[in-house]
Amino acid sequence: MATLTFSTIIVAVLIFLLIGSVVAYLITRGLTDSKSTAPYSTLQKEQSLREGYIGVPTDLSHLVGATGVSFSVLRPAGKIRIDDRVLDAVSLNDFIDKDVPVKVEKYENAQLYVSPL
Repeated sequence: MATLTFSTIIVAVLIFLLIGSVVAYLITRGLTDSKSTAPYSTLQKEQSLREGYIGVPTDLSHLVGATGVSFSVLRPAGKIRIDDRVLDAVSLNDFIDKDVPVKVEKYENAQLYVSPL
């Protein structure tokens, strides 16, 4: 059984690093070629209304002052129902049980904050 010396281990590690560097270079060279990566790195299709894509409105500031009911337990985050819409919300105070009337106190950082009535 052959024993490994320090010099043979160093040579093996250097060969491994050289082979790994060459492989990494070839992979990154292939990834940076715009023709080969274009289908994977860019959107190739337009998302139009005609094809059924819709944007989701994110501004809910008009709901400040509105009242609703907790749709789930808020610990402190959960869901509330205002009219027929179920929305994510955060309790400003303690936990809020399910089916408790709530009021939207503020809208900040795309998040509704509620308190129990």
